[in-house]
Amino acid sequence: MASPFDTILASPSRNALHANIRDVVHGLGFESFHYGSNETGRSAGSADFLFDGIDPAAPSMLSDLPAAWFVRYQEQQYGKIDPIVRHCTRSMIPAVWHLQQKPALQKARNLVRDARAHGLAAGATFSLFGAKGQIALMALTTSRAARTERRNIERQLGDGCMLLAHVYEATRRLARQAAPASVKPLLTAREHECLQWVSAGKTSWETARILAIAERTVNFHIDNVNRKLGTHCRVQTVARALSLGLVTP
Repeated sequence: MASPFDTILASPSRNALHANIRDVVHGLGFESFHYGSNETGRSAGSADFLFDGIDPAAPSMLSDLPAAWFVRYQEQQYGKIDPIVRHCTRSMIPAVWHLQQKPALQKARNLVRDARAHGLAAGATFSLFGAKGQIALMALTTSRAARTERRNIERQLGDGCMLLAHVYEATRRLARQAAPASVKPLLTAREHECLQWVSAGKTSWETARILAIAERTVNFHIDNVNRKLGTHCRVQTVARALSLGLVTP
């Protein structure tokens, strides 16, 4: 049976992807989500690329946040001072909202107040950096900020990172399907073996024991796979390999 993340990656359409993301988000204990990327080439120094979602058909955005929040965010030009966005466009460490320092700027405090008024009381924002300068951000939110919700947010950071990686790859997969077919990168037999075991959740040490090779050799082959796929971390590498059909779940 496919995992929720595999279901996201296999989504046959944008609408199906949106529905599958929503199911996973609810399963993690969140109420809503927002995904945006700068695949269209906009500057990563601004939050503008996150809010193409005013147009619900924009390919770089998937969201179920209230439309009124987008309007308010743009009216107040919060993208220019949003401390969460500033952090996430510079770091892949998730930004847990309730663990951030209290904003010094009055406008940033207004942003927090307005977010709460629109049902975005607590959450976490995740980021992912592509090999060619792409940035994708994903916020998982809830309208409640009690201790129970905050603890759940902190517990779900790992799954939040996995979710973003799979959504990023799913959107790229759908884009590739709409474009001329691309050539899969050619992997050596050993690279493919290492990748298959890593995708099964094995560590480099465990993979080395299985294949009877040195752990540093496993890392060497995985580094080569990363380079060929244009990825920067194993979660992203596995998601990309699954989307290209290089490995099977």
